[in-house]
Amino acid sequence: MKMMLSYQSLSLLLGFFSVQTKAGREVNIATWGTPVQSTLAFNWYPSNALDGLSSTCTHTTVQSDPWWKLDLMKTYSVNRVTITNRLDCCSSRINGAEIRIGNDSLDVSNNSICAAIPTIPAGATYSYSCSGMEGRYVIVDIPGASQILTLCEVGVYVIFPGNLATGRTVTQSSTISTWFAQQAIDFNPGFVQPSSSCSSTTAQTNPWWRVDLRYIYRVSRVVITNRLDCCPERIDGTEIRIGNSLENNGNNNPICAVISSIPAGVSSTYTCNDMEGRYVNLFIPGDSRFLTLCEVEVYGEGPVLKKTFLKMKLKSSSSLSETETRVQLLSQLQSALVERGFSDMTLEWSQPPEKEVIRKEPSPVKKNPFTTSSQEKKKGGRRVSVKVYDQDMTSQEQIQRIVERGYRIQFGSRLPRFNRIIPNVVGPEQPLEMKQEADPLLRKGAIECVPPLNQWLWFKMLTQAADLVGHHVLGLTVNTSVVSDIN
Repeated sequence: MKMMLSYQSLSLLLGFFSVQTKAGREVNIATWGTPVQSTLAFNWYPSNALDGLSSTCTHTTVQSDPWWKLDLMKTYSVNRVTITNRLDCCSSRINGAEIRIGNDSLDVSNNSICAAIPTIPAGATYSYSCSGMEGRYVIVDIPGASQILTLCEVGVYVIFPGNLATGRTVTQSSTISTWFAQQAIDFNPGFVQPSSSCSSTTAQTNPWWRVDLRYIYRVSRVVITNRLDCCPERIDGTEIRIGNSLENNGNNNPICAVISSIPAGVSSTYTCNDMEGRYVNLFIPGDSRFLTLCEVEVYGEGPVLKKTFLKMKLKSSSSLSETETRVQLLSQLQSALVERGFSDMTLEWSQPPEKEVIRKEPSPVKKNPFTTSSQEKKKGGRRVSVKVYDQDMTSQEQIQRIVERGYRIQFGSRLPRFNRIIPNVVGPEQPLEMKQEADPLLRKGAIECVPPLNQWLWFKMLTQAADLVGHHVLGLTVNTSVVSDIN
């Protein structure tokens, strides 16, 4: 009894979803700079506002227009500034203070005001948005006579957009002292303490540094920040290479740019025109060379996933037409992608999934191209059945099938033992067709002629096989070294 099977499958469930990476990372860069203040009282130094302790504070003397100034050593787009007020006393001293951002070091009043501080409760920390105001200096001042400026903590926050190197695995050919490879991607340009903020190799032949982006990206540009305190010439001749190979530690990948020189403390940008690659290398060819990097930034688009189609089959009766089920599935996908390194992303449906019903029908009976008719020849009281080719097939079809699957004549029943050759029984047209089939196989080397003296021995061995499937026709044998799959 034949049964028609049918089942339901949720196929092509996910439709299309978008992957959106976050714009960047916000970092407190206040400790990267050098602070000063207008006057000093009681050894309450300007650096106390950057030590991470709200119990230690800055303090000016009583004066007109006191100020505290932070030199960030380069221009940044400041997102916000935080101020922590004194806890133990005198919290009202901060009232009326101004936060300024700009590039004028000599006259603090020439810098633009980010925010005015009406009041901050004792020991509290307030945040003030500066909306990307650009400047090298962050100043807190109090206009007026007989004022005291006390700051217990100052934070300066900058958003670094889309640096693909952030948080990735980095390595370098060697390391001198504490100048670790990871310090080249910590956002800190190392202007204050380079040994804890920059990377450096020892003096060696062909030093290199590499970041593994983990996936392939289209890299548009690479930004390199050189060391400020000394030795800016060490960067000269460095090659920026981008690609997917780790041959020669990745130093054989295509070149984006060659760095002729970078002034001390300067960040230089190199255009890479959307070169695709997983690895970004910096490599200096030559002997006795140091490779020192205070910051490496990689910008581009990716990962390079042109389109992703997910086909899933759920062993569940749940329907993705229900919003809760779809949300749960996306949450599971999010977790799986995070485990594989896609951490900064969101998944969204761009097209609702559809349920597809698939019916499994019985497979149609295919006609065997080697369908045979049985011909029998009686010998010694026994009958031998020999299968010959389907009369409906043309010679060309038979040849094509032979070339594809190998040449075969199959005996329909076990052959009897006999002492002499019994010729195959074929019709009047069969020898010509068989010759037409055999000729191309001979030229191909798939079969070879059996020498006349060996034919009787070959037949004798053939007929003594337990379950005989013969490869014999017209005195030919199959060259199994050429045709490995003969059916």
